[in-house]
Amino acid sequence: MYLCSILAIDGYANFASGLHEETSKEDIEDKFGDFGTVKRLILPRNRKTGMLRGYALIKYEHGADAQDAIDALNKTQMLGQTLNVGWVFIK
Repeated sequence: MYLCSILAIDGYANFASGLHEETSKEDIEDKFGDFGTVKRLILPRNRKTGMLRGYALIKYEHGADAQDAIDALNKTQMLGQTLNVGWVFIK
């Protein structure tokens, strides 16, 4: 099993986990936007509390942008939490 860059339906998708429950859309766009245009951002929330579930899906148009984000942000800190950033798809 290895991690790879696979074109999702509308771009290359990263999976970021370890997010603080109070992380905002703007926080993610600011941090991940440094590596390319974020085409789509999915932030699942708890239905009862409205708080973030701790992960996000970030889509880029180019695979190189998504790889740059992984290389730069994996195992870094955001709002006191350690981020785990990788590809959504595993082959």
